[in-house]
Amino acid sequence: MTLDGPAEPVEVSAVTQAVVDALDAEVAVVDPAGRIVATNIAWESRLVRGAASSGAWVACGVGDDYLGALGTPGGAVAAHDARSGIAAVLGGSLPEFGVEYEAEVEGEERQYRLTATTLPGGVPGALVSHEDISWRRTLEDRLAEHATHDALTGLPNRLLLEDRLRGALVRAQRTGHLVAVMFVDIDRFTSVNDTLGHAAGDQVLVTVARRLVRACRASDTVTRFGGDEFVLVVDDVDGIENVDRVAARVVESMTAPIVVDGAELWISASVGVAVAGGLGSVARSTTDGLVRDADTAAYRAKEAGRNRYVVFEPAMRERVVERLALTTALRHAVAEEQLRVAYQPLFSCGDDSVVGVEALVRWHHPERGLIPPSEFLEAAEESGLMVDVGAWVLDQVCRQTAEWQRIAPRGFRVNVNLSPRQLADPAAPGLVRQTLARHGVDPHRIGVEITEKALTEDPETAQRTLHELLGYGVAVSVDDFGSGFSSLAYLQRFPVGALKIDRFFVSRLPDDRAASAMVRGIVGLADALGIETVAEGVETQAQRDAVAQLGCRSYQGFVKARPGAPEVVTTLLETSTGVSLLPVRRP
Repeated sequence: MTLDGPAEPVEVSAVTQAVVDALDAEVAVVDPAGRIVATNIAWESRLVRGAASSGAWVACGVGDDYLGALGTPGGAVAAHDARSGIAAVLGGSLPEFGVEYEAEVEGEERQYRLTATTLPGGVPGALVSHEDISWRRTLEDRLAEHATHDALTGLPNRLLLEDRLRGALVRAQRTGHLVAVMFVDIDRFTSVNDTLGHAAGDQVLVTVARRLVRACRASDTVTRFGGDEFVLVVDDVDGIENVDRVAARVVESMTAPIVVDGAELWISASVGVAVAGGLGSVARSTTDGLVRDADTAAYRAKEAGRNRYVVFEPAMRERVVERLALTTALRHAVAEEQLRVAYQPLFSCGDDSVVGVEALVRWHHPERGLIPPSEFLEAAEESGLMVDVGAWVLDQVCRQTAEWQRIAPRGFRVNVNLSPRQLADPAAPGLVRQTLARHGVDPHRIGVEITEKALTEDPETAQRTLHELLGYGVAVSVDDFGSGFSSLAYLQRFPVGALKIDRFFVSRLPDDRAASAMVRGIVGLADALGIETVAEGVETQAQRDAVAQLGCRSYQGFVKARPGAPEVVTTLLETSTGVSLLPVRRP
């Protein structure tokens, strides 16, 4: 390319010519008067197509007045006053000028950037380029989309959720209408991933996302909060009854089966609802606070049995604060050895001899005293501390069992309770095996007790865990049998060795015919399946005689012994066997 113009001609090397011609951008050299003195191949190619470009590009070539063409109504960048910017570069008052503009090229809207820079070496004039940056804008739009939307479902993510919710609260403050935040948690979703794989889990999440969108109005916002959790912003609602209607639709939308790889999956959702309404209450609401309250209500929905919605109440927040304080104190309790293990004996219905014990954890708080197990065990389960607490209890139990097995009669067993979270922990069987080996305990001396709820939380994982424990020689008992609704269906699926009949029935013996019939039926079913039966909560001699007459093998309860220290059980064993447990010198 040869630069010709009012100034001295500038010869461009063949290398420079090749480099400029290779550029995708349309490049031209403009002299100080604004006339084009040279162009590259891309510019010349565009010049040929320029007439058919609907005025999207200034159709001018070598020798034409470029600045004059930019100033005409047909110039694509005339509205940006590009002429004055380039003139400033040509006049030496501005080293560089650039502007972006939109243009229609062959029927398609494109994005361009016009750039003008001074020529090197002090040569008068400017280098002008028109570069198609549509790809960059597309990339920027895609990055913005990824930043604010979930890649799997295409729904807005929590970043966009905050923006939408903030806008909804501003509008509600102005109109006095309600804003509802709904926290949707898919029930037992982990079992889908564990049994069918994450690809199947992704299909379920995509289907759930579509159903939630259909359950809401077009003006509402459905977001994926993370994992199997979704958050809905139901905006501009007139009346709490309409909030209830939307929440009911959301729960109902989950009931139809989802087909994954030809198999039908039945899912449900627990939904928590937090409502901001009225001119004053909206002003006091925050985006984080509403989402947190809805999450709290969703947890209460799970506690209440799942597949339902619960509306947040302030008392729930107080309970969360109290539970958080209790959980913090429990962490210290584990570290500072404030926990103790008490043992409640099990007796034979035949001769009242001790046949085993149930290990029960107790917490002696230095300030609050004895904290009820029902209170702190629930906090441990919610927070995940139960795994640590359970490991500590198992270690204490195995340490003590190693002593008792020296004098205990054959069949004497120490039962440890496994919570749903412990049962779902894939490391649980390995932990049991290692702890038994560390203390030298015969696995047949240890049993685990689980509730029906623990079995139904994640049946697949529970089945694997229990079969693995049974393989070590550890026995399995179902606690509080008869208090749930899936008992019979699981007896053949799980390796159950004993049923502990719920104290609800035992407490009504011997006078309640219905209770007697239930106990007799459970015992008969267990006998037919080769499963032992234990009566729980036996508090009177009449109840003890009744469970024996109904066929129970053993019982436990206050009528014979309350939970106590290990020494109480040692005394019972020494009395029963006539063998003294002498101190053992430990290395």
